[in-house]
Amino acid sequence: MLKLNPFLILFLLLLLSAPAAAGPTYGIDVSPDETNIAVFAIYPRLLGRTAIPGGMRFDLSTSGRRTFKLSRAIEKGPLSSLSINQKGTKMQVVVRWRFPVSITSSVEGMRLVMNARHDVTHKTKIAVRDGTVFQRIYSWTPAGPEMINVLRLDLSKVALRPQVAANFNRETVSSIARRWGAIAAINGSFFSMSNGQPIGLLVLDGQIISSSFYNRSVFGIRHDGTCFIDNARLLAAVSLDNGRAFVANGVNQTPGRNRTVLYTHHYGKKTRTKPDPSRREFAISPDGTVLKAGLGNMDIPKDGYVLSAQGTAIWKLKKFIRIGARAQVYTNLNGIWKGIRHAIGGGPTLVHEGKVKVTATRERFSKQLTRGRAPRSAIGYAGKNQVILVTVDGRQSRSAGMTLYELARLMRDLGAKEAINLDGGGSTTMYLRGHIVNWVSGGSERPVQNALLVTGK
Repeated sequence: MLKLNPFLILFLLLLLSAPAAAGPTYGIDVSPDETNIAVFAIYPRLLGRTAIPGGMRFDLSTSGRRTFKLSRAIEKGPLSSLSINQKGTKMQVVVRWRFPVSITSSVEGMRLVMNARHDVTHKTKIAVRDGTVFQRIYSWTPAGPEMINVLRLDLSKVALRPQVAANFNRETVSSIARRWGAIAAINGSFFSMSNGQPIGLLVLDGQIISSSFYNRSVFGIRHDGTCFIDNARLLAAVSLDNGRAFVANGVNQTPGRNRTVLYTHHYGKKTRTKPDPSRREFAISPDGTVLKAGLGNMDIPKDGYVLSAQGTAIWKLKKFIRIGARAQVYTNLNGIWKGIRHAIGGGPTLVHEGKVKVTATRERFSKQLTRGRAPRSAIGYAGKNQVILVTVDGRQSRSAGMTLYELARLMRDLGAKEAINLDGGGSTTMYLRGHIVNWVSGGSERPVQNALLVTGK
């Protein structure tokens, strides 16, 4: 039995229904894999094709004389519009795109046929310096265009370290990078938009800057440049000379109701807590002497600490801590984290042992974060000191963004054996050689709490 091409049937129906005096008939067929366009003319001859800004122009001559002009939008796929303009025997056909693709063309009988495949990827690669390679990947997907920026690092030749914003507040990635003379940088861990405080474990040169959150995934960097990803629990406590001990629920975090938080000098000059009769804070000197007590917003001694509690957590502090008492402060990471050089929390895990493994539910991330399409940042470890930093732009017409599962597959395909998600959305930023190289979703850089910096060793 003879099988007819559905596109050909559509074209013939359009042709038969067109009035004799009408201009050229056209047909557009968009499938998930390709876009086909046919433009009818009387014995057309293709004179040439020219690349123009945002598209392609086809010049033809025909045997029929007509004056005709039309323009039609193409709602789906990488092509955005079709325009036909005929004056006498000369015809111009212009196809514009929302994403640059290769368009093939041929004259088949009484029509010009054009085809654009959707599986298009544009790649560029630049060796920034020994140990640092930048790659840009621009591709068309079923969700639309995707702009991906990749930094490949060899930690035997360059260094990677987290760095916090000035005054433990918020600062743009480019500002942090310039302040520290970084070659490249990417935004880091999650943080509170209300007060700029980090959410998740942060370790810098072996010093604990902030504690873990919900036991989420952490990326660790050892002194030899090897890396790993795991969950990390921090033990923070204060013990007194009278034998009493107080375990902190967090380090340098926003104090929750009925919780105890330990503040260190990394947090800044003050605890920035709201003075409240239901709160007690005790300042501890570097040598372990309890200096004074207060109800909030206490000065943090240089190289010292403040132990802060609120609600039901304060009664032990009020009862057992005295001014002048001697104390010892402990902030320890155990197991594989003991002696770690740098660490930055994020989550969820994206890739484990070379396979996609998204741990969003276990790490208590919302479904919106997991399933929603958004700008993304990620870090991966490819073995042998090889680290991959990635940004995916989103929330704009020129880049759709990714879900976490799409991001996980991307990290795996880029060669990551282990990978975690970092803060994304408006925070997603990649800096290279003095410039922001991605399209930030808000139109301008968002100040963030910390960044990952690439520097010389």
